[in-house]
Amino acid sequence: MTSIVFNPRVPVVRKPAFMPASLDRMLDEFFNQDWPFTQMSTVQGAFRPMVNIWETDNDFRLAFAAPGLEKSDFKIAVNKDLLTVSVEKETPAEEDGKILRREFGFSNFQRSFRLPNSVDVNAISATYHNGILEVTLPKREEARVKPPIQIEIA
Repeated sequence: MTSIVFNPRVPVVRKPAFMPASLDRMLDEFFNQDWPFTQMSTVQGAFRPMVNIWETDNDFRLAFAAPGLEKSDFKIAVNKDLLTVSVEKETPAEEDGKILRREFGFSNFQRSFRLPNSVDVNAISATYHNGILEVTLPKREEARVKPPIQIEIA
C-alpha cells in the first residue's frame, strides 16, 4: 500500500515522461521535506551517497549507501543542532596500465542535517557494515513514545 501525503502549500508538479532520473530525484528532494530533519547543505561531486531516514518510538536513523569506503573514511560531527557526515577520499590514480572506462569513483562529500530538539546529541552512535553507514540518533527520554499505563482503582 502506498501512502501519499498531500501538502496544500507545495504545488503539484507533473513530471514529463522525458525527464532525466537525476532531475526527477532533484525535484523529489526539493519538494518532499516533510520530516523533522532539515537538510542544510550538500557539497555535490561525482560521489554523493543516498540516505534513507526513518523514525522509531525511541530514535531516528539515517542510513547512507556508501559502498567501497572504509569506516575510517567517515567523519561524523555534531555542532549544536547540526549533524554533518563527511568523507575525504579521492579516486585512486591509475596503478598499472591505462583506464579504458571509469563509471564510478570517489570524491569528497559532506551532508549536513539540522536535528530536531528531541534528539539526545550525547548518545548518537554509528556503525558501518556492508557498504551502509547507519547513524542512530536516540530521542531524549521525555520525547520517547511511552506505552499507556493502567491506573488501579482504589
